[in-house]
Amino acid sequence: MALAGASGKSIRETFLVNEQPRHSAQLFRMLSKTTGKTSLKELTKIACTTGPGSFTGIRTGLCMARTISQSRGIPLVGVSTLDVLAHQSQENTNKYGYFICPLIPAQQENVFLAVYKSGKIKRLSAYSVININEIKIFFKRNSINSKHKIFFTGEGAVKYRNLLISFFPDCAMPASSDKSFPRASTLAFIAASQKGTAFRNVLPSYIQQPRIFKKS
Repeated sequence: MALAGASGKSIRETFLVNEQPRHSAQLFRMLSKTTGKTSLKELTKIACTTGPGSFTGIRTGLCMARTISQSRGIPLVGVSTLDVLAHQSQENTNKYGYFICPLIPAQQENVFLAVYKSGKIKRLSAYSVININEIKIFFKRNSINSKHKIFFTGEGAVKYRNLLISFFPDCAMPASSDKSFPRASTLAFIAASQKGTAFRNVLPSYIQQPRIFKKS
């Protein structure tokens, strides 16, 4: 869970918490620390990730962002968590022409993913969910093969590091654990160049339905 405050192109403060207690309690605590002496009345725009990822985490973050957007009458920017992970990987891939593949763990051995071209980040595939063992098939469908340089990032890259290396011994580059989480500061920079929209237009991106909604 991460939260950042930005002014123009400068990040005022950022927090990252990798714990499992109540999302809402942690988020409100971080919001209070981030705003500090700044009143919510001074906010001109708010941004949040829309998923995919934890069902509870997505809904908690989006609910808070939508509430602030509605109450203050300011635009809301929703950004895919996969997009955030891809953008923050540029520092590792800009000079080498890599394809970037963020991986977020889903249920069982599934992962949420998309493929991007480094440099001026461009998404090349749909936001998808697959079994991790089918990742080579996924790449083939998107015209990417083992000869291409691929940079893996996200919690899924850390979780399946050994498997990815066995599939792509020459080009798989799983990110280290300290870079596996989407950074709120990256989200803030992405949102800075977007106008945003009304809170009601920003919806969660689950990609696949949470298990609670599935028929037995």
